[in-house]
Amino acid sequence: MGSSVSAGTGHAAAVRRARQVAARRAEAVRAHEQAVTATLVEFFEAKDRADKIRGDAQTRAARLLQAAQEKAARLAEQAHEAGQEVIERAEKDASGDDAQVGTAIRRLRELGESAASICSMTGLSVQVVRAVEREHLPPTEKDRHAPGSRTASKSRARPGAP
Repeated sequence: MGSSVSAGTGHAAAVRRARQVAARRAEAVRAHEQAVTATLVEFFEAKDRADKIRGDAQTRAARLLQAAQEKAARLAEQAHEAGQEVIERAEKDASGDDAQVGTAIRRLRELGESAASICSMTGLSVQVVRAVEREHLPPTEKDRHAPGSRTASKSRARPGAP
């Protein structure tokens, strides 16, 4: 019987030791699972924060881009309007010079210069000289250059003529 008691005591000790090992192992597994869980929680929290930061940045960037496009459109419109004003002012300022050009061409014609010689002296094309003549010559001069108008002007010049 002594051997069975000692075997029973040995068995109880082995069971106790096995349970201690299993408990230590279970504790290690539980600690490992807790560490894995804590690490995963940190991972997902960090990922969520990063996603939120990226989303917020994309939203801000889109708003900034939209504001910049709106500002660019306003500036383009202002530049267009300013350009139109400059052109209108230039046209107004140039109209006096255009009149002087017309006066000069008319004076050259009165001095007997041909359209070709005026073109040669001024660098203007024949079409421009003719257009200026049509625009700036007095009516009697225009009549004189119009085809078939010589007789009409002569008859007006001498009302009593046959």
